[in-house]
Amino acid sequence: MSDSTLCIACPQHRDRRLKLAVVASICSKVATAALQVLVMPLAIRALGPEQFGIFVMLSSSLIWISTAHVGLGNSLILAISQAAAADDRAAQIRALSSAFWAVLGVCCLILLGIGAVYSQWGIGYILGQQCSAYQADINLGFWLLVGCMTIGLILDVFEGTQSGYQETHVGNLAFMLGQALSAASLALVIFSHTQSIVNLILCLYVLATVPRLLNALRLVTITRPYLLPSLWQFDRRVLVGLLATGIAFTVNGVAEFLRNQGSILLVGRLLGPVTVSTYAIIVNITLLAFGIISMQLRPLLPALTDAWARGDHEWINRARIQILRYIMGYAVAVGGTLALLGGPIISVWYGPQVAPSVLLQVAIGLMFVLQAWETYHHTVLFGLGYIWPPVVAYIGQNLLTLVISVPLIYRFGSVGAAGAICGTALALNCWLLPLMLRRALARPAATD
Repeated sequence: MSDSTLCIACPQHRDRRLKLAVVASICSKVATAALQVLVMPLAIRALGPEQFGIFVMLSSSLIWISTAHVGLGNSLILAISQAAAADDRAAQIRALSSAFWAVLGVCCLILLGIGAVYSQWGIGYILGQQCSAYQADINLGFWLLVGCMTIGLILDVFEGTQSGYQETHVGNLAFMLGQALSAASLALVIFSHTQSIVNLILCLYVLATVPRLLNALRLVTITRPYLLPSLWQFDRRVLVGLLATGIAFTVNGVAEFLRNQGSILLVGRLLGPVTVSTYAIIVNITLLAFGIISMQLRPLLPALTDAWARGDHEWINRARIQILRYIMGYAVAVGGTLALLGGPIISVWYGPQVAPSVLLQVAIGLMFVLQAWETYHHTVLFGLGYIWPPVVAYIGQNLLTLVISVPLIYRFGSVGAAGAICGTALALNCWLLPLMLRRALARPAATD
């Protein structure tokens, strides 16, 4: 096929892959919803607010590991997309192998570092003395989470590569199978009356990782065996290029951690595990609902990179406007539902003892809409190669959020944490990101 024919087919190819990714994301979210809406409330009732609060604090304290690959999974999306557009197989092989061995090294350093900290202070130092009654479960659950999250770092490399080929729908299907396994196993645990913090971690993290692992093996043994990582294909210069972009993605991930998990840790540390259960539940509901947005935007990232590399401005404008309408319509619908009915919904499904106040549900609903707006702009900007300015603005915004959250939590409780997030978003990134997008679109593409 000639280059001109390939370019003509590219818009149809991108549209088809985006549609497949949306369908797969819907299927995966159905499985996730079955877990969160049908099974998780039963687990929370069985565990009780205190043990569930400990589980939330334990998992939140380790979420940072997911950002420790220095953004190489996301930078691979851009690198593989650009190499595929140029039909450069050698560049694709070097990119994956370089990222794989670097992330494997990071995982080893993480395990050594966490082991040293654990032997010196233990996990109880982080969670507080109020959790000491469940120390045995906490210790075992801690290492299970560490293992799953470090394996997840490596899997991100393969999933980023897969997304670079605009095959995000395959990863979404693997995620769906993982959620289905989690739901089935958790239901079995509950009905056999063997619920515990450790078993919750086994169901939600360990089993959910299995389909992702099988998908990664399939990529490098069946679909594209030439991509099997080789130490001989490691290229320091390629890695430096990946890191230059990846560090920006890492900083953005740190900002996400500060916003969501950081606020959960603050509420739990300042107000205790019972109070944080309510806050964590409604925040996790927004994260669940936000998965639909994330899984629509993830395939947009390599598609935008491919279109920008080919100078297809018409497709870029059409796709980004269409996605914006879908995302913000969905965000307003979900945010409005949370603001008006969040309390009654949580009371019915999770129990009245963890129902949020009216102010908290309104603040969380607004936060959901604002986060959708920000994430859309981040994705489009990253796809156009305009990365560091929005990242710097985002990390600055969330550092400010943490600073003002402490007095607001003391004054208003968990509502103060959500209010701080909404306030800084309205004051900063809601207007700054659209301005950055206009500047990014005004730049010449690589083919211009």
